[in-house]
Amino acid sequence: MKITFTVAAFLIMSQMVSAQVVGQGAWMVGGSAGFQSFKFKDADESTTIIDFSPNLGYFIADDLAIGLGLNVTSISSDGESFTDFGLGPFVRFYFADAIFAQAGVNLGLGDSEFTEFQVGVGYSWFLNDGVAIEPMLFYNSHSEDGDTFDASTFGLSIGVQAFANHDHGME
Repeated sequence: MKITFTVAAFLIMSQMVSAQVVGQGAWMVGGSAGFQSFKFKDADESTTIIDFSPNLGYFIADDLAIGLGLNVTSISSDGESFTDFGLGPFVRFYFADAIFAQAGVNLGLGDSEFTEFQVGVGYSWFLNDGVAIEPMLFYNSHSEDGDTFDASTFGLSIGVQAFANHDHGME
């Protein structure tokens, strides 16, 4: 109960001191990329995962965007490789200056039948009025073929976003 109260109080206070980051009507285009390589203790082969996730969003209100993301993941292991493609909606809300929360769903395309749910908290470090570098801590749940969630991950991603027709910072 204390944790819920503390989180709620933080969100309310951050709204009161928050400056508008991105205004209604702005567009956001960008994405993130990632690389993982791991080897199980007694395995001869390692597994390599390369992930590329472009997105496009539109701010339907000040600091609130909805959008569509594409996810391309290439996995190589034991001399074999395959690529998964996913597509899905996301929502992003800036709640304290350049700090945002984002949630989305990613549905497998083609032969890959999977569902992913991702939530994260990140920061938009604006390099200028239109470009930001965005580190984000995220939690991702992944299920194959409609089963219960087969895997979940917690991680850090780094992305780049370009914003068009917006004002960030104090007005």
